[in-house]
Amino acid sequence: MLEPRRPAARMAARYMAHLLDEAVGGPVGYPVRMERRIGSHTRIEVLTEGLLVRRLQSDPELSGVGPIIFDEFHERSLQADLGLALCLDICSSLREDLRLLVMSATLDEQAVADLLGGAVVTSDGDLPPVDIRHLGRSVGRDILPATRRLVLQGATGRHFGLPAGQG
Repeated sequence: MLEPRRPAARMAARYMAHLLDEAVGGPVGYPVRMERRIGSHTRIEVLTEGLLVRRLQSDPELSGVGPIIFDEFHERSLQADLGLALCLDICSSLREDLRLLVMSATLDEQAVADLLGGAVVTSDGDLPPVDIRHLGRSVGRDILPATRRLVLQGATGRHFGLPAGQG
């Protein structure tokens, strides 16, 4: 599974391992630059697109790799596009069994499906409610204390000294 950045790769691996009630480096692990949490029982690796390109250079067939998931693909980068292009080439010439999945919250799904020659699965999902509050101009330049008060007020439902009509 590919993530665009190292922190996202680490967090995704930790979350999946947590869901399995396992330690990172067990069934789920991650290799990122200068850190590797992979074990002999690791079946899901979460890595950055740059590491995929590096792996493709050393193993053009991606031996032993099952499906490849491009997560957050809407964040488009040279590494992600190159990785996808190389994986598509592998699928068409070396490994008919290699499957690709492209995930994105905002990308044009039909364009990606046309590129991959595959199906589209969509999910509308539930969006959490958003509460918009305006602090007004009296806050001045130091917005952090006012923001903190507003966040705490929203979390507890209590007012923390905001001016009347602004909370």
